[in-house]
Amino acid sequence: MVVPAGEEGCRVVVKLVGRQPHGAVGRLLLQPTVPWLDLFMMRRQLLNLKELAERDARA
Repeated sequence: MVVPAGEEGCRVVVKLVGRQPHGAVGRLLLQPTVPWLDLFMMRRQLLNLKELAERDARA
């Protein structure tokens, strides 16, 4: 969701939603690690989007 932030800016708000893994292996290994990995990848994508938006705004 894009939220206005002042006259010349905005914020992108994201929500991470996922299913709970099944089985003991999923609960022990995937449940604690997948959200952190997804957060890392999402942050990289959002920073890239920010750079592209700022570059286009200067042009």
